[in-house]
Amino acid sequence: MSIIIGDIHGESYWKDILKNNWNKKDHVFFLGDYCDSHTKTGRQCIDNMKELFELANANPETIHLCVGNHDFHYMNICNDVYSGYNRTFASEYFDILSQYSHLLEIGYIVEVESTLTKYLITHAGVTNTFLTENNLTIETFQDAWKQTPEIFRFNFKAEPFGGYGEHIAHSPLWVRPNALIKDAVKGYIQIVGHTFKPEPIAYTDNLFIVCTHKENNFITIKESHNG
Repeated sequence: MSIIIGDIHGESYWKDILKNNWNKKDHVFFLGDYCDSHTKTGRQCIDNMKELFELANANPETIHLCVGNHDFHYMNICNDVYSGYNRTFASEYFDILSQYSHLLEIGYIVEVESTLTKYLITHAGVTNTFLTENNLTIETFQDAWKQTPEIFRFNFKAEPFGGYGEHIAHSPLWVRPNALIKDAVKGYIQIVGHTFKPEPIAYTDNLFIVCTHKENNFITIKESHNG
C-alpha cells in the first residue's frame, strides 16, 4: 500500500496519519509545501519540517518527499520570492532544505501491479506543454529536477494568459487543476496537492487533488510499488 499526504504547511497531523495507517513496509509520499503557514509560527514550521525530514532520512526506501512551491522559494536554485515567504525564518528554512536536499524530488511514478495502473505523484501536476517546452519526457522530467531546476520556477511569460498557475505551461510546482485537466500527460492518474479543497476530490478519472490542510489530508493506493 502507498499513503499520499497533501501539503502540511507546518501542521503536525501527519504524525497521526502515520501512526494510524502506516505499516513501515508501506510507501508514504508527501506532496510538498512543508514551509509557510497561516496558523503556525515559523519556529513551529521549522521544528515540524525537521522532524519529518529526519524520519524520511531514516526511512529513505519508504518515505518519499515531493518539493512544493513554498519550499522552492527558500532554495538557492530559485532566486524568486513568492507569496507567503517568511523572511524571518528564511535562513533556517534554507539550511534544513539544503541539508536534506537529497530527499526532495519533483515527483514519483507508482504502479499498481494488479491493474497496471500508473500514478504520477507531484506537488501540482505535469502537463504535456511543460514537458514539450523544456524538451522533456515523462521519463526524464524527474532527472531535470537535479540537472536544470531553474525550469521549475514560476513562468511569468505564461502569466498574462491565465491566473496564478492557471496556464498549461506552468511547472509541476505551479500548475493549477483547471489547467492540468486541459493538458495532463496521458496514461497516468495524477495525484497532486497545491490547491486547497475541503476534501480529497476526484476531478476526473485521471486526477485526484489531496490538499485539505486537515487531519484527513491523505489517500491510499493499494497493491503498489514505487516506480
